Amino acid sequence: MIEIPIWWLVVTGIFAIVSIVAVLAQAALIVVLIKLVKDLQPRIGMIAGKVEAIADRVEGIAQRVESVSQSAKGIAESARGTVQTLTGRAETVASKFQHVATLSSDSVENRMRSFAPFFVYARLAFELLSKFADFKSERQRDRRDYRDGTMGELRAPVNDN
Repeated sequence: MIEIPIWWLVVTGIFAIVSIVAVLAQAALIVVLIKLVKDLQPRIGMIAGKVEAIADRVEGIAQRVESVSQSAKGIAESARGTVQTLTGRAETVASKFQHVATLSSDSVENRMRSFAPFFVYARLAFELLSKFADFKSERQRDRRDYRDGTMGELRAPVNDN
Protein backbone atom coordinates (compact mmCIF):
# COMPACT_ATOMS: atom_id res chain seq x y z
CA MET A 1 0.00 0.00 0.00
CA ILE A 2 0.91 3.54 -0.53
CA GLU A 3 1.31 5.63 2.47
CA ILE A 4 -0.07 9.19 2.53
CA PRO A 5 2.14 11.64 4.27
CA ILE A 6 0.81 13.00 7.54
CA TRP A 7 1.21 16.62 6.62
CA TRP A 8 -1.08 15.93 3.66
CA LEU A 9 -3.74 14.55 5.93
CA VAL A 10 -3.41 17.52 8.29
CA VAL A 11 -3.76 20.01 5.43
CA THR A 12 -6.77 18.12 4.03
CA GLY A 13 -8.39 18.00 7.49
CA ILE A 14 -7.87 21.72 8.02
CA PHE A 15 -9.28 22.40 4.56
CA ALA A 16 -12.34 20.21 5.28
CA ILE A 17 -13.01 21.96 8.62
CA VAL A 18 -12.65 25.42 7.00
CA SER A 19 -14.98 24.33 4.18
CA ILE A 20 -17.63 23.09 6.65
CA VAL A 21 -17.38 26.33 8.69
CA ALA A 22 -17.66 28.37 5.48
CA VAL A 23 -20.76 26.44 4.32
CA LEU A 24 -22.40 26.86 7.76
CA ALA A 25 -21.55 30.59 7.77
CA GLN A 26 -23.01 30.94 4.29
CA ALA A 27 -26.19 29.15 5.37
CA ALA A 28 -26.51 31.42 8.42
CA LEU A 29 -25.88 34.48 6.24
CA ILE A 30 -28.57 33.34 3.76
CA VAL A 31 -31.07 32.95 6.62
CA VAL A 32 -30.25 36.46 7.92
CA LEU A 33 -30.52 37.95 4.41
CA ILE A 34 -33.92 36.28 3.84
CA LYS A 35 -35.19 37.78 7.11
CA LEU A 36 -33.80 41.18 6.13
CA VAL A 37 -35.43 41.06 2.69
CA LYS A 38 -38.77 40.10 4.27
CA ASP A 39 -38.46 43.04 6.70
CA LEU A 40 -37.47 45.50 3.94
CA GLN A 41 -40.12 44.38 1.45
CA PRO A 42 -42.96 46.54 2.93
CA ARG A 43 -40.62 49.51 3.17
CA ILE A 44 -39.54 49.03 -0.44
CA GLY A 45 -43.21 48.84 -1.49
CA MET A 46 -43.95 52.07 0.40
CA ILE A 47 -40.94 53.82 -1.19
CA ALA A 48 -41.98 52.51 -4.62
CA GLY A 49 -45.45 54.01 -4.09
CA LYS A 50 -43.91 57.34 -3.15
CA VAL A 51 -41.66 57.21 -6.20
CA GLU A 52 -44.68 56.51 -8.41
CA ALA A 53 -46.54 59.46 -6.84
CA ILE A 54 -43.52 61.70 -7.44
CA ALA A 55 -43.29 60.44 -11.03
CA ASP A 56 -46.99 61.27 -11.53
CA ARG A 57 -46.44 64.77 -10.13
CA VAL A 58 -43.42 65.27 -12.35
CA GLU A 59 -45.44 64.15 -15.35
CA GLY A 60 -48.26 66.56 -14.43
CA ILE A 61 -45.74 69.39 -13.98
CA ALA A 62 -44.16 68.52 -17.31
CA GLN A 63 -47.57 68.70 -18.99
CA ARG A 64 -48.27 72.07 -17.34
CA VAL A 65 -44.87 73.38 -18.37
CA GLU A 66 -45.51 72.21 -21.90
CA SER A 67 -48.92 73.92 -21.99
CA VAL A 68 -47.44 77.10 -20.50
CA SER A 69 -44.62 77.04 -23.03
CA GLN A 70 -47.14 76.56 -25.85
CA SER A 71 -49.17 79.46 -24.45
CA ALA A 72 -46.03 81.60 -24.15
CA LYS A 73 -45.10 80.68 -27.70
CA GLY A 74 -48.56 81.71 -28.86
CA ILE A 75 -48.31 84.98 -26.94
CA ALA A 76 -44.85 85.65 -28.35
CA GLU A 77 -46.06 84.97 -31.89
CA SER A 78 -49.07 87.21 -31.30
CA ALA A 79 -46.83 89.96 -29.92
CA ARG A 80 -44.50 89.59 -32.88
CA GLY A 81 -47.48 89.89 -35.25
CA THR A 82 -48.74 92.94 -33.37
CA VAL A 83 -45.31 94.57 -33.48
CA GLN A 84 -45.02 93.85 -37.20
CA THR A 85 -48.50 95.29 -37.79
CA LEU A 86 -47.70 98.39 -35.74
CA THR A 87 -44.38 98.79 -37.51
CA GLY A 88 -46.13 98.63 -40.87
CA ARG A 89 -48.74 101.14 -39.77
CA ALA A 90 -46.09 103.46 -38.32
CA GLU A 91 -44.16 103.30 -41.59
CA THR A 92 -47.35 104.06 -43.51
CA VAL A 93 -48.20 107.00 -41.24
CA ALA A 94 -44.63 108.30 -41.43
CA SER A 95 -44.63 108.14 -45.22
CA LYS A 96 -48.00 109.93 -45.33
CA PHE A 97 -46.72 112.64 -42.97
CA GLN A 98 -43.62 113.01 -45.10
CA HIS A 99 -45.79 113.26 -48.22
CA VAL A 100 -48.07 115.84 -46.58
CA ALA A 101 -45.07 117.81 -45.31
CA THR A 102 -43.53 117.80 -48.79
CA LEU A 103 -46.81 118.90 -50.37
CA SER A 104 -47.36 121.52 -47.67
CA SER A 105 -43.89 122.98 -48.03
CA ASP A 106 -44.23 123.05 -51.82
CA SER A 107 -47.69 124.60 -51.52
CA VAL A 108 -46.54 127.21 -48.98
CA GLU A 109 -43.52 128.03 -51.12
CA ASN A 110 -45.69 128.46 -54.21
CA ARG A 111 -48.17 130.64 -52.33
CA MET A 112 -45.36 132.72 -50.83
CA ARG A 113 -44.00 133.23 -54.35
CA SER A 114 -47.38 134.47 -55.50
CA PHE A 115 -47.62 136.87 -52.53
CA ALA A 116 -43.99 138.04 -52.68
CA PRO A 117 -44.68 141.13 -54.78
CA PHE A 118 -47.40 142.22 -52.34
CA PHE A 119 -44.95 141.88 -49.45
CA VAL A 120 -42.42 144.01 -51.35
CA TYR A 121 -45.06 146.65 -52.08
CA ALA A 122 -46.25 146.61 -48.46
CA ARG A 123 -42.67 147.05 -47.22
CA LEU A 124 -42.14 149.91 -49.67
CA ALA A 125 -45.40 151.55 -48.55
CA PHE A 126 -44.36 151.21 -44.91
CA GLU A 127 -40.99 152.82 -45.64
CA LEU A 128 -42.69 155.68 -47.51
CA LEU A 129 -45.15 156.24 -44.68
CA SER A 130 -42.39 156.24 -42.06
CA LYS A 131 -40.32 158.72 -44.11
CA PHE A 132 -43.41 160.87 -44.59
CA ALA A 133 -44.09 160.77 -40.83
CA ASP A 134 -40.45 161.76 -40.15
CA PHE A 135 -40.74 164.58 -42.66
CA LYS A 136 -43.99 165.80 -41.08
CA SER A 137 -42.51 165.72 -37.56
CA GLU A 138 -39.49 167.70 -38.84
CA ARG A 139 -41.79 170.33 -40.31
CA GLN A 140 -43.73 170.59 -37.06
CA ARG A 141 -40.48 171.00 -35.13
CA ASP A 142 -39.35 173.69 -37.53
CA ARG A 143 -42.64 175.53 -37.08
CA ARG A 144 -42.31 175.35 -33.34
CA ASP A 145 -38.77 176.66 -33.53
CA TYR A 146 -39.98 179.54 -35.72
CA ARG A 147 -42.64 180.41 -33.19
CA ASP A 148 -40.22 180.17 -30.28
CA GLY A 149 -37.70 182.33 -32.03
CA THR A 150 -34.92 179.74 -32.05
CA MET A 151 -34.90 179.37 -35.76
CA GLY A 152 -31.33 180.31 -36.38
CA GLU A 153 -29.75 177.91 -33.86
CA LEU A 154 -27.86 174.91 -35.12
CA ARG A 155 -29.14 171.51 -34.23
CA ALA A 156 -27.61 168.11 -34.57
CA PRO A 157 -29.08 166.37 -37.59
CA VAL A 158 -31.54 163.56 -36.87
CA ASN A 159 -30.46 160.30 -38.49
CA ASP A 160 -33.04 157.50 -38.26
CA ASN A 161 -31.40 155.12 -40.70
